[in-house]
Amino acid sequence: MRIQFLGTAAAEGIPALFCNCETCRTARQRGGKDLRRRTAYLVDDDTMVDFGPDIFWQSMAYGIELEKIQRLLISHSHSDHLAVKDLQWRAMGYSNVDTDMTLYGDQAVMDTLRAEMEYFTSQRYRFRLQLAFPGDTFTDGDMTITAIRASHARPPEIPLNYVIQRGGVTALIGHDSGWWREESWEILRRFKLDIVVMEGTCGFGQPDQQSHHMGANAVVRLHGELRKQGILKEDATAVVSHFSHNGHALHDRLEEFFAPHGIQVAYDGMVVER
Repeated sequence: MRIQFLGTAAAEGIPALFCNCETCRTARQRGGKDLRRRTAYLVDDDTMVDFGPDIFWQSMAYGIELEKIQRLLISHSHSDHLAVKDLQWRAMGYSNVDTDMTLYGDQAVMDTLRAEMEYFTSQRYRFRLQLAFPGDTFTDGDMTITAIRASHARPPEIPLNYVIQRGGVTALIGHDSGWWREESWEILRRFKLDIVVMEGTCGFGQPDQQSHHMGANAVVRLHGELRKQGILKEDATAVVSHFSHNGHALHDRLEEFFAPHGIQVAYDGMVVER
């Protein structure tokens, strides 16, 4: 399995729009790994997790052929993870795509699509809409997808993280979540993870935050709990992503903090392969 991090920032990006804080000023000066676009992932070459407002740039920069995406896993309906206005260009008349794409998400995602996409019908956009609830498992081609409840958005949204299995590899994409509820831990105990992507939005700004988002210390505790409960394999790849400028998320400082704990720091374009 190959996972490419197309973006590694929270909603504002880094440097954040309109912001002149020290983190954003430094990121503008340094460039490179300190520049972060909104979070999304490419799994192999046929699956995406989230579809944010930087998708045009990301698809150009990383050579993604969007017409080849067979499945799109949406974590929740917030606009930095579901860029409806860009997704609508898949419609007949705007593109000549001739294959269906399965789009997974909770009811709030489905409602957002129907409310905000122009003249919405599944046929017009070549979508197969798959409503997902925590605990649901789907077999899609040679991929198995299990949804767990993230601890993030407020009701009626039911935000989701996804466990993805393919070719003997099991990965958890766990951004935009605080500490999981017991119902999610119970599901996770069924798996032995080769890859885990954890959420690090609050960074050093609120290092112990673990409600809705995670701070740096909370990420370390989460990584330790996954190991303690036997959910992570001994040689598992652990990565932290989804950073906010308010967390003072300059790449070198993040690496210095997380490296001793065996946690890699994601950057835009980074590839993890197992």
